[in-house]
Amino acid sequence: MTPAIFFRTICILLVPAVLAWLWFVPVFWELSSDQISIWGGIRSVFFFGDNKEFFLGDTTDLQGTIWIFDHFASIVEGDATTVMPDIYAPIGFDVGLNTGFAWADAALAYPYVKWIGIPGFYNLHVFITLWLNGVLLTLLFRQTKVSLPVALGLAGICIHNDVIADELLHGRPTQVHLWFHALFLISILKLTQYRATHTKRWAIFGGLMLAGACLTYWFGGASLGFIAAIVAGLSSLSIPKNFRSFSLPRLTDGLVLSGTAITVAAACTWRLSAHYLGGGESLFDDLQPTTWTEWTFLGRTIPLTSVAHISSWDSFTEAVSRNILPSTLWWIWGLSLFPIAFK
Repeated sequence: MTPAIFFRTICILLVPAVLAWLWFVPVFWELSSDQISIWGGIRSVFFFGDNKEFFLGDTTDLQGTIWIFDHFASIVEGDATTVMPDIYAPIGFDVGLNTGFAWADAALAYPYVKWIGIPGFYNLHVFITLWLNGVLLTLLFRQTKVSLPVALGLAGICIHNDVIADELLHGRPTQVHLWFHALFLISILKLTQYRATHTKRWAIFGGLMLAGACLTYWFGGASLGFIAAIVAGLSSLSIPKNFRSFSLPRLTDGLVLSGTAITVAAACTWRLSAHYLGGGESLFDDLQPTTWTEWTFLGRTIPLTSVAHISSWDSFTEAVSRNILPSTLWWIWGLSLFPIAFK
């Protein structure tokens, strides 16, 4: 390994760790209120379970995250099943069916959950999630040939913005767990580049990563699939080639990727996927939101469950502000329109 490669590797590992640490800096002494030294505080916040725990974030979603990780550990050790017999007794409640078995982040966290214990693992889990988000996103941006400082800066923006803050402070690290997303998008870039090689390997790898994203958070995984379709479609238009030598191989790779993702996801959720593939209806009809009205579009009826009442300019701006993207993301989108190559 050359000194330059060694230095880049250290930067890719260290800078995201510092960025992840910055989330804890403003509240570090509150999280370790019974400690008087930095090292004692770090041990208390990240590595040891105490009688009184303080977490980065709040709300019942944080409690739910800790509970899911604890229950997953119990399932792995054979002390529990996905069915909770005391909920809706005597029928019971299958939490696996309810969550779509989306526990991939709990599976990855299992080693340090057992090492530190419940609930003391949580702050370390948030740190590792953000740190590896930064590392893998840096590798993703490096695939676009930008310089290392630019890749680190873009990764930093991705783990320091209003969306991340909202999810973390409400106890939802699962929804910002981007490891599989970054690796999946790397595979897409590998598959769509000009004169791509080893495409079947990248297609299978991408399918596994897409399945992992779905099994972490289904909505995030589904949106990732749509992004891949858009990227693949645009890349097919960017390089004029005939169908046989360019588009046909990409269609084949797309089928391999999607087939791998569907097969793995269906196998991991077989009790749920078999129900729906067999034409079954919703498992939890009573938990569905009440339909406010229905909208018919292109021959399909779409139920609408809520409506925003606009009666004045103030109510319009309020409705827009509730659904607008963070300003940081608008800046990223605006800068991406400029044909500038950073070297």
